[in-house]
Amino acid sequence: MSILDAIYDAVGDDHAFGRLPAALSTELGSRSCLMHVLTPEGQLAESLFNYWQSEQFKYFVENNLVGLDEWHHFGLEPNMFGRQFNYDDYFSTEHFLRSPIYNEFFRTFGDDTARCLGMATPVEDQVLLVGLHRPARDRPFDRGQLARLQELTGHLRRLVAARAALARGRKTIDQLAAALDAPLIGVIRVDLRGRLVHANVAGQDILSLQDGLVLTGQTIGVQAYVMQQRFAEAIRTAALRTGGQGDALLVPRPSGAPPWRVVVAPDKAQASGHATLLIESSGGEGGLRARLAALYDLTRAESEVAVLLAEGLAPTEIADRRSVSLDTVRNQIKALLQKTGADRLGGLIALMARTLRTQ
Repeated sequence: MSILDAIYDAVGDDHAFGRLPAALSTELGSRSCLMHVLTPEGQLAESLFNYWQSEQFKYFVENNLVGLDEWHHFGLEPNMFGRQFNYDDYFSTEHFLRSPIYNEFFRTFGDDTARCLGMATPVEDQVLLVGLHRPARDRPFDRGQLARLQELTGHLRRLVAARAALARGRKTIDQLAAALDAPLIGVIRVDLRGRLVHANVAGQDILSLQDGLVLTGQTIGVQAYVMQQRFAEAIRTAALRTGGQGDALLVPRPSGAPPWRVVVAPDKAQASGHATLLIESSGGEGGLRARLAALYDLTRAESEVAVLLAEGLAPTEIADRRSVSLDTVRNQIKALLQKTGADRLGGLIALMARTLRTQ
C-alpha cells in the first residue's frame, strides 16, 4: 500500500488512522512518529504514535510535558508555523541531549530519541503537528526526506479536515437519531410563578386534557394537593438557578391514566427567571435517555453516558461498558456539565438521578 493510500484510507477508518504513524515512519525513514491534532483552545483532540509504549505517552500527558517539548514549541514559532523543519538544521544533537524534555522524559524510559523531522500546520481552526524521530546514534534526516514531508503535508491537512467534517456529520446524525427516538413530549416554558410563556403542540394537548396538570388563567399547576408546593418550588428553583437544577416529578392523573413524568429545569433559551417543563406519560417508551436528549440537546452518546452516571457507574466503568477510551468519557462528561449547567460531577449525577426517579 502506498503512503497516499494509507492517508486517504484513514479518512473514515479509525483503525487505518491509528496505523498512519507507522506508515509515515516507513515512508520517511524514522523510528517513531507522533501526530497531534489541537483544538482552537490548544487542547489535544487526537493523538497518534508508534514505537512509544502507551505508558510512555500516558506519562507525557499526565505530567503535561508538552511545556518542555522543544520540537513542539519550535514548530509553533511564528517564523516556523506552517513550515516543515529538520531540527538538526537549527540545533546540534548535543543541544537536545542537554534539554529538559530529553532528560526528564526520554531518558526516564530508556529512550534515546534525539532527532526530529517535523511540522506544525493549520487545518481550518485546528492545528496538526507531526514529528518523526530517530535516535541520536542514527544519521540526521536528509533533504530528500524533508522534501517528501513537504509533499505529504497537503494530503495530511486534507485528511484532518475531512475527519473533522465527518465528526461534525456524525454529531448531527446523533442529534437527529435522539430526536427520532423521543416520544411525543410536551415542552412548556413558564416564568418563575408558573405562568405560561410558550407550549409546543404536545404541551398544549396535555394542558387541554386538564388531567393532573391544569392551566388556570395563565398559571400552570397540579391537581394533587400534596404536590402543589413541591411543583411550584421546583419551577421557582429552576427559574432562579438556585439550589440545584430543578426537579423531576411523577404527577398523578385523576383519570387513572399513567402519571405524567415532569422534568423541571432552567430554560436555556431565556435568562434567569424562566423554567422549562418537559412532560410525557410514564407509560411512554421514550425513557430517560430520550428525555435528557430533548431537554438538554444531548447527542445519543452523551445521553447514554448521563443514564449510566445516574445508575451509579464510575467514568472508568462507563468507558468499559461503552468500549471507548476514558478520555472520550471525560470529554462527554465535560459536555454534559456545560449543557445541563451543573457545576461539578456530583451535581450532574444528582440531576440525572432525580430524573431517573421518574422512570
